[in-house]
Amino acid sequence: ADLRRLPFDDVEALVRRGWWRAAQAVVTRSHTVRMDFTAPVRRATQDIKREADTLLKWLDPKFANPMATPMAMRWAQNTTAVMLACRFAPRWDAPGAQLAVYSTERGRGHVDMRKTLEVITRLLRVNLTDSRLDAEIVADSGSMRKRYILS
Repeated sequence: ADLRRLPFDDVEALVRRGWWRAAQAVVTRSHTVRMDFTAPVRRATQDIKREADTLLKWLDPKFANPMATPMAMRWAQNTTAVMLACRFAPRWDAPGAQLAVYSTERGRGHVDMRKTLEVITRLLRVNLTDSRLDAEIVADSGSMRKRYILS
């Protein structure tokens, strides 16, 4: 088979499926025809390593079931409303969870507000009753997972 016609996505799929011998054979043959499959192989192996590292973290019960940390909160009220501002951190001025989703669309790195909102909406659990507000979110904070609560 002519390796020059082999799409990069197919080489990447070999690695992602764990077909190591097939991937190694393709890479070895690519040297004889001067094809460079470095990008798809590195991309797939980096993703696999990241997933494996995450799986190893889940073996730690403290990672799988993090202890509750109270959210930092500020509030204000007027005659008709109560306004709350909460931060996924133990104190207002302390580092907390990084939930921002970054994008490089249009060539510059920036926070994608729509995707960030989708992530927060998926992770945040809120329960509001006549007399109580409870909120909880489990998110990455550095290399750890934290469970932030508001009661």
